[in-house]
Amino acid sequence: MAKQTKKQRRAAAKRGAAKRKRNPKKKNNNKSKSMWKKITTAAVTVAGLDNIAGHDMADSSGAPLADRAKNFINAVAGRTTGFNPIPNTPYNYTQQVSVEGMFNKYTGMGFFSWLYGNLPIKQLPYKSQAKSFGKKMSVIGAITGIFKPQSHNPNSHNSHRATVQLHNNGQVITTQ
Repeated sequence: MAKQTKKQRRAAAKRGAAKRKRNPKKKNNNKSKSMWKKITTAAVTVAGLDNIAGHDMADSSGAPLADRAKNFINAVAGRTTGFNPIPNTPYNYTQQVSVEGMFNKYTGMGFFSWLYGNLPIKQLPYKSQAKSFGKKMSVIGAITGIFKPQSHNPNSHNSHRATVQLHNNGQVITTQ
């Protein structure tokens, strides 16, 4: 290889500088994106599990950790499939499917996060993250809300249903 002259070296350095100027080194922003993805996934998972098993976990409050774990497993599996994988425990749950549970705090949180992401104001921070988080949270809240145990709250929408009882003598009693 022939030795370069001063003029050739200056020209090569100039080309290298021009190339660096055209293609500035991009900042590595993947770390924050992956952290956001992990946080979103964790939040949505916890919300879904709380939606299904949160009400049933009160049955084992104050119990040892192993009993609480059995209750959690039976609550999640029992509410979604109707099968309780851990038999011979006082924590046995049946499958309940209810459209009433679809509209819950997680669905509302997801809807308003999505709404925030769709606002036409460019200066708001984290709009795209809020939009994707809102979609995920709304979907998980609605799906897991189907299996949520029905509330027996007197302020609930179900409080005005009529109950029909049939007695041995053929008498029918309707109560509210």
